[in-house]
Amino acid sequence: MALLSTLIVTAMLWPQRRSIAFWLAASSVILFLGTLIITLLVEVPIDNQTKTWTVATLPANWQAIRDRWELHHAIRSFLALGSLASLVASSLVTPKTGTEA
Repeated sequence: MALLSTLIVTAMLWPQRRSIAFWLAASSVILFLGTLIITLLVEVPIDNQTKTWTVATLPANWQAIRDRWELHHAIRSFLALGSLASLVASSLVTPKTGTEA
């Protein structure tokens, strides 16, 4: 739902595509897609793998798997924060109307 809302805001700004507001909203979409890609391609497969682990079946490289998940989770978190900041900034930018001096 958040991605859909961000896409709608960006589409509404399309007529002003030369404005900073449009480019901030567009960057928000790109950053949000990055979070989605990391979640689906890295974190969810690791989560599914760890669900089957028990003390007896713990793989020898479990720490490397954990570290990989933590790294990608940190990257995903920063992308999500950047996406939110870009979207908020796009709503706070005052568009130039052409009548200003």
